[in-house]
Amino acid sequence: MVGSIISDAASSIVAGAGLLRGAVGIFGMTAICAVCAAPFAALGLRYLLYKAAAAYAAVLPSGRLSELVGGIGTAYGMLLGLVDCGGIMLFLSVISSVKAVGL
Repeated sequence: MVGSIISDAASSIVAGAGLLRGAVGIFGMTAICAVCAAPFAALGLRYLLYKAAAAYAAVLPSGRLSELVGGIGTAYGMLLGLVDCGGIMLFLSVISSVKAVGL
């Protein structure tokens, strides 16, 4: 009698954990996409704008301005890569935490 109660409770917990695993997996991936999309889009737009400004500044007689604006664009490109790597690490952490439940 006591064994069957514990068994039923354990199976209920396992079923609930499986349901939670599915919900966290889908919600976690959606949340990470939402969190990473805004900074990625903002940095990507600034990167493109600075690179375009460097191309337009290249026609000016002073080449130093083009180098400066191009360097700022390169810095935004590096930041864009860092944000991308951070998003990938978040995806991997959610995937590993969902796999750790392993039901």
